[in-house]
Amino acid sequence: MPYMSKYFAFKYPSGSKLGGYAEMSLWPGSLDRGLGRDCLNAALKLAEEKHGLKLEGFNINGLPDERKLNLYFFDPKTAPQFSKFKNQCVYVGFKHIILCDAGFLAQFSEIPLIEKKLDGYLEPGAHFSTLLDKRQPYIVNFTLHGLGASHHTMMWALLHEIGHMANAHQPLSQVQRIFRAHQSKIRAQEMENEADEFAVAALQSYTDGGLGLVVGGVQNVTTGLIAAALNAPNGMLPVRLAEIEDPIPVTRSNGTHPPMIIRLLDAMVVFEKTFPDFSQLDNPTFKRLRSQIILRP
Repeated sequence: MPYMSKYFAFKYPSGSKLGGYAEMSLWPGSLDRGLGRDCLNAALKLAEEKHGLKLEGFNINGLPDERKLNLYFFDPKTAPQFSKFKNQCVYVGFKHIILCDAGFLAQFSEIPLIEKKLDGYLEPGAHFSTLLDKRQPYIVNFTLHGLGASHHTMMWALLHEIGHMANAHQPLSQVQRIFRAHQSKIRAQEMENEADEFAVAALQSYTDGGLGLVVGGVQNVTTGLIAAALNAPNGMLPVRLAEIEDPIPVTRSNGTHPPMIIRLLDAMVVFEKTFPDFSQLDNPTFKRLRSQIILRP
């Protein structure tokens, strides 16, 4: 199953304040309930209405069923045959299958960093499940919200891949990439844009607070990746995103998708264009940051 912080993976007893917070935050990291389940259902409904793709629900790590969306999470350490998909979620192009590295979110520095901050607010020797048992300062709730939002980034990645599936996109072959390099580059960007547009439409159709959580998660993770690319001390940017002027070096991807930082910046640019008045966004920031990316071998 997908990577999940201990703060949301723990089975809290009835009446636990932290368990109640997880429920209120729509069960971050889960796909069988809360925001995860509802976003997947919204995407399947959109795929049928706009693209004529009718599927009977979704299947997670079960036997392939061509009547359903099939989601598979793997650990590259125990499934080396999927090593080329490490740190990725990818629509493979057949049988409605999407493959995801189970540690997909663990690649981002943001979640471990937020967990470490939350651990620091605990009484000495206290279990993390007691975090909210006593009255806590606002910063604790704010930090916990950031942890939940970062988990919801997974929904953007999955909705994007369902967008590839709904649009019947097929991975470009190596021959196409070599002998039709220019055309392949244009087509690859077109497919990424179409998948992003599908993901936005699916989120718009789900109106129960999911949009803000997913946008916030994508923004959190994007910030963490930029901090890592710039070697920021302790993974923390010394200035606001809007104040970053330096080039952002990014290693080229060998897979079918651009590097994750580019994918998420492209997503934020889509959000900027689609929701210009969204309270979390500084309208030109992410488009400018995208232009500062410098690809290197």
